Amino acid sequence: MKMGGLKSLAAAALCALFGTASALAQNNPPAQQGSPEALAAIYACANNHNDAERLACYDAAVSRLHTAEASGQVVAIDREQATRLQHESFGFNLPSITRLLPNFNGQPSSLTRIESQLTSVSDRGQGYHTYRLANGQTWVDIEPTGAGWRVGDAVVVRQASFGSFLMTSTRVVGARRVRRQE
Repeated sequence: MKMGGLKSLAAAALCALFGTASALAQNNPPAQQGSPEALAAIYACANNHNDAERLACYDAAVSRLHTAEASGQVVAIDREQATRLQHESFGFNLPSITRLLPNFNGQPSSLTRIESQLTSVSDRGQGYHTYRLANGQTWVDIEPTGAGWRVGDAVVVRQASFGSFLMTSTRVVGARRVRRQE
């Protein structure tokens, strides 16, 4: 996927997550999550102690939630989808995404490293290379480096200081400072 397409996908996901991140966080009270109105209405029904009124409240609130979901005002994603989105956007400067993704069981949703395998290494000249990973990501050197990495090498890309990223290989000693291209 090209960078513009991935950014559009990420932007759409961010809009979708804005309205639904709170629905995913089961351990945090809805008031702390900024629930969308359709979801907050369901939570409010729990405060009604009359069984018949509570059921009527739930029926109406679920109907409004269903309508909001059908119209695209609310989009729900599960933990697996949130994790996949986080992995796919790793390396892009999308600071809002980690604020929108919920904490699961008190664990922060911030991803600090990925592991993959090189599917291609291209020489861009003057010591710069392009690395395509098995997960579909493309990374490029931001400093000239020597040769030595090959297709099939297992690599780890991790966050480094000041928003930079380092790529290491299990076969070659040393790290390469890289940035995400696609």
